[in-house]
Amino acid sequence: MQNYLIAGIKIKIGFQFDHYFKNNIEAYRIDDAKSFDYKLESILCDHIDIPKNHMTSNRNPKIIIQNGLKMIYATDLNDRVKSMIIHDEEMKHVKVLIDTTLSKNPAETEYVLLGVMFMEIAMKEGFLPIHASAIRYKEQAILFSAPSKTGKSTHANLWKRIYPEIDYINDDKPLLKLVDGKMMVFGSPIAGQKAVNTNQCVPLKSIIFISQGLSDKVKRLSTDEALKLLMKNILRPTEEDNWNKILPQLEYILVNIPLYSIDATKSEHAVHAVHQALFEGEEQK
Repeated sequence: MQNYLIAGIKIKIGFQFDHYFKNNIEAYRIDDAKSFDYKLESILCDHIDIPKNHMTSNRNPKIIIQNGLKMIYATDLNDRVKSMIIHDEEMKHVKVLIDTTLSKNPAETEYVLLGVMFMEIAMKEGFLPIHASAIRYKEQAILFSAPSKTGKSTHANLWKRIYPEIDYINDDKPLLKLVDGKMMVFGSPIAGQKAVNTNQCVPLKSIIFISQGLSDKVKRLSTDEALKLLMKNILRPTEEDNWNKILPQLEYILVNIPLYSIDATKSEHAVHAVHQALFEGEEQK
């Protein structure tokens, strides 16, 4: 297990498969082996038992509460436990158990579940994760937000083709947080199937919500329109306390950040349309 500093979060992470983490997570590694606030690890098993004499959550029968620990498990069609997440109330120590005999792709399962729990920790720390491809352009972050398979990465790649100087911050779930009065965007190694990300922190310029279309029409969103799209695309906390931490981030974005939608084609014209909306009146590169 190694220690990492991800968006300012000191966390010890232990993973079993290199597939999604190698040439990715190393950028966040720190040499301080003793100092960490959270521990997140995966454990491979050939069988996972459900504890006996346990209490279940009223909201979800597959959530177990026992001895101060919460256990969330998933089963296959034969009701065998495929995976189980175990953590204390403060999420200081999170274990992800994976039955490799029941998982079709244990490496992917590990990456997904470790990612889910890292995002829960990030929300506990006041971060707002959002489904988006985040790029750095002119020292500012531009986010292209949409559900999976809608075209946010495609649009970001078109920007890279036209403006090769851009950096990818995170191609799947960038982290947003209000820092010293500015909304900042942070990279993390949890970045989708291709794990495209860089370890950096950049002030947020705008969020563009993408839908597939034919017109490349860009529209400045009203507060009500923006709120609906934000709620659709953010990761929603499972704990009520975490809602209280991310609500100020949402409020700041709605009040201070220009938010747009685009009916986007898969063409460079879509990039030019967004660029004009964002930088009209500013010096063009």
